[in-house]
Formats: sequence, structure tokens, C-alpha cells
Amino acid sequence: MKPKIGVMLAALSFALHAVALSLPKLVLLADDLGGSLKKMGILLATFAGFLFVGISRADEGPSWPWQEHQAEDCREFIGRKGGPSFSLSEDSIQLAEAVGRQAVFLEETGDFMEWKLIADADVVSIRFSLPLDEEKLGVPAEIVLYSDGEMLQRVALPRGHMWVFGNDTDRSQPPTWTDHRIDSQLTPRKAWDTLVVKLHRPVARGTIFRIEKDPGSNTRSVAIDLIETENGSPENPMPAGFVSITDFGAEPNDGRDDGAALAAAIENHAKIYFPPGVWDFTERREFEVKDHIIQGAGIHSTKLQGWYARFRGTGSGCRFYDFSADGKARYRAQQGLGEHPNGYSMDRSQEYHFFDGAVGEDAVFENLHLSHYVVTFASHDPTSENLRIENVRIRSSFAGGIVVRGGHANARITHVHVRGSGDDGIVLWSSVPGQSKRPNKNCLIKNCTVESPWFANNFAIYGGTNNRILGCVGRDNPTISGLKITPQFDSSPFRGTTVVRDLSLIRCGNAGSGHGVEAGSLLFATFDGQDVANVLLENCRILNAPHDAIKVVRKKESASVWVSFKNLSVQSPGRHVVAVGKQMRGGELRFEGPQIAGLVESAVKNESAGKLVITGLD
Repeated sequence: MKPKIGVMLAALSFALHAVALSLPKLVLLADDLGGSLKKMGILLATFAGFLFVGISRADEGPSWPWQEHQAEDCREFIGRKGGPSFSLSEDSIQLAEAVGRQAVFLEETGDFMEWKLIADADVVSIRFSLPLDEEKLGVPAEIVLYSDGEMLQRVALPRGHMWVFGNDTDRSQPPTWTDHRIDSQLTPRKAWDTLVVKLHRPVARGTIFRIEKDPGSNTRSVAIDLIETENGSPENPMPAGFVSITDFGAEPNDGRDDGAALAAAIENHAKIYFPPGVWDFTERREFEVKDHIIQGAGIHSTKLQGWYARFRGTGSGCRFYDFSADGKARYRAQQGLGEHPNGYSMDRSQEYHFFDGAVGEDAVFENLHLSHYVVTFASHDPTSENLRIENVRIRSSFAGGIVVRGGHANARITHVHVRGSGDDGIVLWSSVPGQSKRPNKNCLIKNCTVESPWFANNFAIYGGTNNRILGCVGRDNPTISGLKITPQFDSSPFRGTTVVRDLSLIRCGNAGSGHGVEAGSLLFATFDGQDVANVLLENCRILNAPHDAIKVVRKKESASVWVSFKNLSVQSPGRHVVAVGKQMRGGELRFEGPQIAGLVESAVKNESAGKLVITGLD
């Protein structure tokens, strides 16, 4: 009975969304006809917004110090609403990579969208996209912000950190995610970027906040996915015992390289403070840290920026607090002429991080806002214990968000929010390929959210011992899965029990567009004869999977998968609850107390010829 009710609800939801998709066109028509009919169009658009709320995002997961306002939930708009779309075709890539798979497009002079703010704010973050065919223009596109009908300020939207091109099914063939389309066959990705804007004056709760396209916009279209509003935190003064970067000749906001001052401070002192302002790092240097503390005045007060705003760990105890950093990356790997059969060669020398290297014991990364890096954070350190990453935001990266690999013990990743990563958002990786297979042990990912990675997975666990994911949310993965569990990538075997509890995966998975694989919201992949073993998922939810909710596949040699599911909830999967591929060696998927609704196909598709057994899922 439950599946039939679910199918009826899914059909009703689809019909309502279809009606909502047609209503925005009425707004444009009403705009031409003018007067009262235009107001009627706006009312219809507002009603359309209510219809869209049901799939824009689920109301669960960790709380954050900002208020999110989805474009499709705006109170009024004139423009074009697009989506939902799950296709990675070139004409719909912006929608597929959007949070909620929807966006609003401001295409004509005077097009706008408005929200009623639910809290005071003096900072707004705007997730936006500009047309693919304009990627070579170079000049920013402008929008105008209004508060209760009065102009706040003009905002220039940069073009440099969106749209890369590569082969998303065979990454061995260059170029891989380069910044311009050297070959017409390359796939465009990374449609979105995020800009943080300090408002010229604060706005109060209840304010009608507007984004508008005007004649100076320098673009055919501005797409808006969402905005985040918040109050910037108070500035932190320099703590006792610290030295200021200004003591070494650096000055904020002057556009000159501050690297020599930072290098001198690191060489002579362990505790370094960055006062409020923008600090530039444009000349190539390695900033090696060991037992150093890098302290800012707050994420909306202190900003490090430039290609060389990056650090390398060489020992224990480094700590970073209270600043933002913008790496200014424009691609994952650049291309040039070379001896490759296709005439290309890859230069990965710029595949850099905000932080990489060793962290040793008791390293801390807290209250940071990090954007436009390739891999934002990567530590490969078999000596690491008690690494703590907390209250960190990662935006618009060109590869992984947080990569903890190569033998960490007791790492804690809590209250981290990743959006728009170009590889796994947060991954526990028990290997350094070609160097070490030391397992990560007793590591924890807790109360984290990963949204809209434009490549790879939201979360991943690659081998290891007794690692856990608790209370997390993954949304809107258009390429692979919300969570991938595998011993792939030269990882150590699974030992102890891998626990995933209270995880929600929403609109995650694809139908063959990422790496050429059909991936479920949840993906288990054996690799080269290694099992996925002793995995427990408890109280987890999979909502609106575009393809299968759970996918089990093998890579190379056959192996077994042993997973227990307790109180799993699956709602409206695109295909099956569980799909098992061919040539599995054995194993069992054991379900206790599953809650399934909205099936459109059979609950199980098992092509393992009975070698992998599924129990408790009738």
C-alpha cells in the first residue's frame, strides 16, 4: 500500500511542479501588457514559488550562522524560473549544478527578484552564474542591490572562477578541467560561483531585499541560485603574545604582495595576527608552518587572497583561526602544447591547496571561509592525532574540499559546510597512493553539509578503521553519489565497524553522466578484489534520488559487500531502492525496519546471480 500512495504523491508533486514551471512566462507576458495584469503576474509567480518550496531543500540538518534564501523561494520576481533539471546537457548544466536543481534567470533590463529577510544582516553571499558563451569576455557583470526600494549598491560579479572544460568520463585524457575550451568536444562544468558582499549599510529583519539587472549589467543573463544573509561577527583584537603582520612591513588594502612580511613573521615568531583588511599574496613562496598560530580578526574582517595565499604543514600543532582566504584559482589543471597524441600536455604545477602537508598532533582549523582553491585542505600524515576542523565554510573549489588521508587518528571534522567542490566534498582516504596504505582510525565527520559538488561525491570513505559520519546532509550531486564507500584508490581494507548515522541524502546520484557510471545516492564499490565490509547505516534518509537509492558495483576483480541498514527511509527514488551489479563474489545487504515510499520500479534489481544476498527488503 505504501508504494502506491507514494506514487500518487509523486505524480501530484510532478503535476504541481509542471504548473509552476509555466507560470513564470506569464510574468513576462504581464510585464508587456502592464498595469494590473502585471501585478497579477507577480502574484502568480509568488504562488509558483510556494509550489517550488517542496523540492528546493529539506528542512533538516545542522544549523548555520546565516539565513539561506533560495531563488525559487523568492517572494516576487520578474524573469525566468528554470528547473528542476537533472540533466548535465550543456543547455541545462546550470540547473543540474544548482542547489535544489532550480534557479532564476534575470535576462531583461529591470528583471528582479525579492526576498523578505528573516534576520538583520550586513553581509550577503550571492551564488550566481553567467552565460557559458560569455566566458571569454573577462569584464565583470553588474547587478544592483536594493533595500525596501532604495538602492544599496552596485555589485560586480567576476567571471574568472566559473566554467571549466574537461572529459568527465575519461580523466586520463587531457585537458582535465581547464579554464577555456581548447576542444569543442570537452564538457563544460562548474557553472556557479559565490561572491561575498559587505553591504554599505545594514538591513533589518523584514527588509525587502532585491537583486536587479540594469543596463550596466554587461551580460545577457544573470542566474541566481541562492543568497545567504548574516551579521558579520565583531572584529577580534590581537591576542596577548602575538605579533602583527604589520610589524614586518605589511599594510592592508594596498594591493601589494605581503608574502615577504609573512615569511619573516613565520621565521621569527610562532603566533601571528592579521588585522582587519585584505592581504595579498601574489609572489611565489612556500609558507611552511609547524607549531604556528595564524589568527585573523574574523572571517568578514580579515581576508588573505592570491595564488600564494597557501600554507604547507611540516610538523605538529599548527592552528588557524578567524579569517577568510581566496586562492584565486581559475582551473584545476592548465593545458599547453606538448607531445600528447592529441597535441596537449598538462601542467599540474598549479594544483595547489589552502593547506597541505603534515599536521602532527592537535592541529586546529576553526572559523574559516575558504574559496577558489584547487584542493582546499589536504593532509597526508601518518603521525597525525586529534586534528580538529570546525566551523569552516568552503566555496567554489576546483577539486576536493577536505581530504584527510594517510593514517590520521581521531580527526574531528564538525560543522563544516562545503558547496560547489570539484571533487569529494569531505573524504576520509586511508592511503597516499604509491606511498602508504596506513588507515585512518576513529575519525569523525559530524554535523556537516555538502551541497552541489560539480564532480565526484558529497562524502566518501575510502577504507580505514572505525570511522564515522554522524548527523550530516548531502544535497544535489549531479555526477556521482551523495556518499561513496569503497577501498578504491589504493586504500587500506575496512577494519572494525564503519558507522553512518542520521545522514540525509537529497537529490544525489546520476544516470550515467559522471565517470560514465550509473551511481545511486549511496554507492558501495568493491575494488581490485577488496571487500566493503562491516558497514552500519542507521536512521539514514534518501530523498528523491534521480536514479537508484543504493548502488552496489565492482571495480576490477570481484569482491563482497557486507552492510547492515537499520531504519533506512527511502522516498521517491528514480528507479530502484537497491541495484546490485554483476560479478559480485558474495556478501549481504541486511535491512531492518526500512520505510519505503514512492516507488516507480521494483524495490530490488539484483544482477549478482544470487551471490550477494538482500534480506529484509520485501
